Amino acid sequence: MLKLFKKSAIVAIISVFAIALSISSALARPDDPVAPNPLVGQLVHITAEKGKTASTFTQEWKQQWNASKVNLSIRCWEQGVTGYNAPGTPQVTAVVTKANGGKVEGAQPQTITCHKDYNSKKPYSYFTNDGVKLIDKQGYKVQFSQTNKTKYAVTVSVDYILQPVFGVKPTPQKPAKPKANNKPSKSTKPAPSSTNQPQQSKLNQSCNQLNKDISKFPGVDCFQMGQKSPYVELLGKMLTKAGYGKGGKGFYKVGPTPTFTEVDRLSLQRFQQDHKQLAGDADGYPGPLTWQILVKESGYQK
Repeated sequence: MLKLFKKSAIVAIISVFAIALSISSALARPDDPVAPNPLVGQLVHITAEKGKTASTFTQEWKQQWNASKVNLSIRCWEQGVTGYNAPGTPQVTAVVTKANGGKVEGAQPQTITCHKDYNSKKPYSYFTNDGVKLIDKQGYKVQFSQTNKTKYAVTVSVDYILQPVFGVKPTPQKPAKPKANNKPSKSTKPAPSSTNQPQQSKLNQSCNQLNKDISKFPGVDCFQMGQKSPYVELLGKMLTKAGYGKGGKGFYKVGPTPTFTEVDRLSLQRFQQDHKQLAGDADGYPGPLTWQILVKESGYQK
């Protein structure tokens, strides 16, 4: 059975690249603007134990330019030996995800029924996901899932060809020109008002002083890239206490600082990925749930 599996896998890989050239023209339809995203083709295998769901991901691609559409061709078949195939026909569901497995806005799952055995003459199933929101320079994958409703372990093989299209090159925004004020000023001297003094926004004021109750989440605006805040330093200290600081699972080379940097984001992202409740949207930026769990696990007190 192992020899048969290897043989069919080799045949499938050859067929994917042989067909890729002919299908690529079908994927890039005449009404689709040319996008700089490469065609992706690969063979993946999914084994689901009886009554279980198993998933696997394709290789990651880095999105070039924003896109709102993905073309996907899929073909799958059940691996097995004649007479030993599990009863029923397995199905595979495909959906575009973020590189970390998080949800993508507008991504629509597509389900196909697999063939019983490999046959190069079997056609691909072609899908178009319109309205998916792919962002320039972000990483994405396709997740394939198989739900096994039989009493046997089932292995399916999937070959696919995909291409994001409708790539739109981001255009730099020109700064707005200040409007000319033709009215003469009544006075050349500023009025003695507190409004003439540099003022910090309410946002900065709330981020610049720690609350007595640090378990209260201060808000996402305190953790913008380059933002300085004692809450940023507190975040780093809590990550260190939780084992994600210098010498731990995080990315710190020195101690935490009040400035939110990529090191803080990556360290927090690792913390989120290690927690099931947070892994679905592990982007490295704290939210109320991330903050609550981190405060609890660090045991940190002001």
